[in-house]
Amino acid sequence: MKQIFLAFHLFCVSLIFGQNSSFGIIVDKDGYVNVRQEDNAKSPIKGTIKSGEVVGIMESMIDEEMSENWLFVEYNAGASLEGFVHRSRIQFLDKLPKIPFQKKQGNTLIFKQNDIEILISTKKVQFFKDIKPYISGEYGELYKGKFAYGFDGTSSLTGDFEVIKFEKVILKIGGKTSEIPQNELENLFIVDDFAEDNGYSCYFDKEKNRVFIESSIGDGAGSIDLLLIFENGKFREKRVFNSI
Repeated sequence: MKQIFLAFHLFCVSLIFGQNSSFGIIVDKDGYVNVRQEDNAKSPIKGTIKSGEVVGIMESMIDEEMSENWLFVEYNAGASLEGFVHRSRIQFLDKLPKIPFQKKQGNTLIFKQNDIEILISTKKVQFFKDIKPYISGEYGELYKGKFAYGFDGTSSLTGDFEVIKFEKVILKIGGKTSEIPQNELENLFIVDDFAEDNGYSCYFDKEKNRVFIESSIGDGAGSIDLLLIFENGKFREKRVFNSI
């Protein structure tokens, strides 16, 4: 019941304050921002995050009331860090220029804006034939030794259960082509086969020459928010975040 209330409360917060993206960019003229233990300026500092870095965002709550000025963030590049950051120091990704959806061609979604083109291809595979032999862990949570994002456990799967996975994610920008390595995509499962752009949001950060692809993937409690980041025409990293 508590989890249901939390999810509903966060949904209401996002409607009120206009949050669409689960990720944001740290923006601070001092070059970094303090991450605090609690949502106030007098709280102990847990660490710092450099300006320009990307964080996962969860709206903060104080005694089950909304906090307008502070956001709970998770930063997992290198060392993991989480805590509260003042809202004024975060730019939500959806405030960046959007790279619009153009069309679906076969199993590939195409997004295009000027000289930027993104191709997102998915495929269906048989769980017991193609995935099960590589699953391990007490709860079936590992795939080839890495955490399998998108699964809500595997013990109840039966029959010809199909899994949708990424086949390819390609960025074309400024005459250069960059494809995300398969080892970065292989542990992402139950990717929705979206026919329109409501499943993926693509943004361009001109200042840092970065392209972001954001989506929510997975099933049930295994669902996550996913962010794929390209920088200077090359794939940089993926971020995963459970915003609820």
